Amino acid sequence: MPNRDTHMQIAAATEVVAVMIDLNEKQKYSYVSPVEYFAHLLMRVPIAMLGGLAADMIEPADNPHHRDFFHSVVCAGLTVAAMNKIDDPGLSNIAKPFMRGHLSHIAADAFTPMGVPFLTRQKVEELKPRKRASGRIKEPKYPGAIPHKH
Repeated sequence: MPNRDTHMQIAAATEVVAVMIDLNEKQKYSYVSPVEYFAHLLMRVPIAMLGGLAADMIEPADNPHHRDFFHSVVCAGLTVAAMNKIDDPGLSNIAKPFMRGHLSHIAADAFTPMGVPFLTRQKVEELKPRKRASGRIKEPKYPGAIPHKH
């Protein structure tokens, strides 16, 4: 299972590739100096590394909801959709590296035996109150679930 350092390394590598792709595209139209490459790397790679850690900061491994929504396929899709909506170059140099780091985290976790959920690990049936054999209603075991009105 990828740990903190692994997630940071994967996010950093992902962003280095993204910087090279972005600046090679820019170089088709104007000169990009080595200093500009270095400046982009210096700014964007740490942001991507933070994004690579964000999912585990929100849903830590010691939490029963680890790899819930922020580790899900749906969250990855929403992240990609949000990335495609960012047009401002200033915001793009901050938000997109963070989002790429987050996506690299989900991708790395997807290749572990536990995998990642589509939406959430909670099953809808576990959130609903159930009747016991005695006829009494058993409340959901998850805190925050809506209790059944008797």
